[in-house]
Amino acid sequence: MSKRLSSGLGWVVAQVVLWVVQLSLPFVWSFVGFPILAWGEAWTGCELAAAMALGGGGLALGWAAFQALGANLTPLPKPKEGSVLVVRGPYRVLRHPIYTAVVLVFLGWAVGWKEVVLVGLDGVLFLLFVFKSRLEERWLRERYPEYSRYEKTTGGLVPRLFGRTGGV
Repeated sequence: MSKRLSSGLGWVVAQVVLWVVQLSLPFVWSFVGFPILAWGEAWTGCELAAAMALGGGGLALGWAAFQALGANLTPLPKPKEGSVLVVRGPYRVLRHPIYTAVVLVFLGWAVGWKEVVLVGLDGVLFLLFVFKSRLEERWLRERYPEYSRYEKTTGGLVPRLFGRTGGV
């Protein structure tokens, strides 16, 4: 198997394609005159606040995760050679805070456009991250013997809220 495919590059390509679709869909649809499937015509302050909170919260979480990873950061799910297991910052609560951050940003985008299809695409993105994270975690367990203990105490994409339950 080629080095790029064995590193999980296909997952990265799939998520980038999905991001491009999510970002461009409202503009393409309005350009070609396709009716946007919005859940209402008039903006409410609540929708705007929710969009900003989701997007801003996602950006803040993503930034904190980038900072915590430092030199260990890679777009690929396979850990970099010479990397160390990071369990500080948002990694104290989530094993994949960057994935969660991206989902939150795109959910804020969907709410901002009030677009039902974008909410659905964000759900597809969430599922993509669930499956990508399973592959990534297999590689993390191989690289770091302490990873199995770490994953029992943290959530994957969703924080563990009730002891050992929850956390996809």
